[in-house]
Amino acid sequence: AITAGDRNFSNFPNEMSDEEEYEFEYSDEDSQMSDEPPLVNEYHSSKEMITSNPKEALSGFQNVIDQEREKGEWGFKARKQRVKLFFTMNQYDSMLSDYRQLLTYMESRPRAESEKVLNSVLTFVSGGNQPDVLLDVYETTLQAVKEQKNDRLRFNTTLQLGKLYFEKRDFNRLQKILK
Repeated sequence: AITAGDRNFSNFPNEMSDEEEYEFEYSDEDSQMSDEPPLVNEYHSSKEMITSNPKEALSGFQNVIDQEREKGEWGFKARKQRVKLFFTMNQYDSMLSDYRQLLTYMESRPRAESEKVLNSVLTFVSGGNQPDVLLDVYETTLQAVKEQKNDRLRFNTTLQLGKLYFEKRDFNRLQKILK
């Protein structure tokens, strides 16, 4: 006998007989489930294509963004991937455009998640040898975090931007952000 706590399942069949049939009724409620699973699938399918077919991946990530009714988790993640992909493909104008859109998600995402993603993008872009693009990204980020009143991210971004100004020997700009 199978037992669970004080319940006895001795009459519970251990195997289904070949003659038993079970019918399931499907209601309209089942077909109107959340639109999240298709977004999740589209996101992961696109992520798998990043190295093999980056243009198709970009399109898939855009589909995720377009399908989202409100700015949410999957659109946020899709934007991040698009930013990184555009950077990798040397499409800096498109990258900056998507990055600006990514920054608009900061209000709708938890602060810790926003900081993690933005730091991830900043680190990713910092690894490239594109100081002018990096400069645009830092300045854009700094403006956005000032508006969001995110002091920690603003401090970290200002520090990295100051370091970049120093390396470029642009002391006038460095002096402005130190004030």
